[in-house]
Amino acid sequence: MNLSGLGARLAGLLRGGGRRALAAMPWRAAAFALLLLGLYLGMDRTVRARDGARIGAHGVRLAALAPELREEGIRSDLESALRPFRGRSIHERGILGEIAERAAGLPWIHEVRRVSYRFEGEGVAIAFDLQARLPAARVVQGGRERLVDRVGVVLPPAIYAEGLDLPSIHGVRGGAPAPGVAWGDERLRVALRVLEAYRARGFASRRTGLGVAVVRVGSLSPETAGPQIVVVTREGKELRFSHGEGPGRLPLDEQLDRLEEALADPRVWVRVQQYVDLRFADHIPAR
Repeated sequence: MNLSGLGARLAGLLRGGGRRALAAMPWRAAAFALLLLGLYLGMDRTVRARDGARIGAHGVRLAALAPELREEGIRSDLESALRPFRGRSIHERGILGEIAERAAGLPWIHEVRRVSYRFEGEGVAIAFDLQARLPAARVVQGGRERLVDRVGVVLPPAIYAEGLDLPSIHGVRGGAPAPGVAWGDERLRVALRVLEAYRARGFASRRTGLGVAVVRVGSLSPETAGPQIVVVTREGKELRFSHGEGPGRLPLDEQLDRLEEALADPRVWVRVQQYVDLRFADHIPAR
């Protein structure tokens, strides 16, 4: 093949390839346009997702609440705790830990188990799984009532339901601390321990007729370093429990054992008219 023939063949191939390239150009242009559109939509979605991941006034989500708790008060407190975080991205490193730490500082929270989030609409809702302090009694002092938990921590009333069936404790000394702080009078903690043990035995149930109405805290005894705790039932019976060590003093569990024996023996229980003294006698005498 001479050079002129080879040149003619190359020219023919180039002309055919050019025609095919031109024929494919509309499809390539369409594919390129679709690629640009996809990039645009993806960027737009990314921007909107980033904006939607910012913490705003989108509310909180709570796990199941105990019946003693008031949802409105809890929600209001948690939303106030979230206020400093508004406008920040939920994807910031450590932000959930910061939220949990701030929530744990609320006076009615015993433990924050977990803080998570979910996207709702155009924003982020924060979900809390927490353990609240539950009221054990009302301390009556100077004409005012204050809720306390089982260890004597003062509780804010707005968090708890109204009309709770709680005993009142009288005789506590010292000024009431701020919510979230334990009362300084050790005798209150003694009374709460007696009350908790009494309830744990089932005496506070209405079935026994020994539901607690009032708990009176006596003075500390120099001999035993423990006060006398008087439990007044709804029926007006007074159950006197001692606390501390010393002659004639029985451990609280043994005192409660004697009360159980009295409940199990109608011949003993029928003699109990108003006062029950669990300190010294081998049985529960009537007075």
